Formats: sequence, structure tokens, C-alpha cells
Amino acid sequence: MTQIETKSLDRVQDTWIKVGCHRETHRLDRVLETFQKALTLADAGGNADAFASSVISMHDQKGWLTVEWVSVASGQRLHSLIDKAWQDFAEPLVTHVAVSGEHIAGERT
Repeated sequence: MTQIETKSLDRVQDTWIKVGCHRETHRLDRVLETFQKALTLADAGGNADAFASSVISMHDQKGWLTVEWVSVASGQRLHSLIDKAWQDFAEPLVTHVAVSGEHIAGERT
């Protein structure tokens, strides 16, 4: 597996997403790094702004990442970026849901 090199988050400094984790603070670092790596992948494909404005929240619950998207369409189009970035941590479980509660991709909780 190839590690993803990250770019600065400065270009999306006005982007707000909710991040959370279960008790262990290293998980918070992983969530932020996953967002940064996914943003780097999105930037390489010309989708950085769309990606940054589509993610509402990310939460690491003991190695299970849940990502909430503004819509089913944006999640379907962009969720693979999160999946690739999360693989760097050798954690297999990711769930993608829309803010409406609809399941988009990944394991169901």
C-alpha cells in the first residue's frame, strides 16, 4: 500500500467539519490526517473545493470511521477519497451516510 503524501490544509482554512473520536486522542489525529489526505487526493483530481464543502462530519469509533456528507450524490461521487486515505491506517471499516440518514457506501452500523 502506498502512503499518501499530504498538502497543507491552508487552502480550505474556512472549511468547517465536525470531527470526533472515542476517548483516545490519537484517533482525533487520525481523523484530521484522513481528511487532509483525502483533500490532497481531491486536489489532484481538481475536486478539492467540492470535497471540502461536501463533508459534514467524521468520527472514529474505535477504528470504525463514519463520514457524514451533505448529500447522497456528493458522498457517492467522493467517498472513495476517504476510503483510500483511511487505508493508510490499516483500518478496514468505513461507513458513509448522508445528512438525511441515507446509507451511501461501506459497512452499515
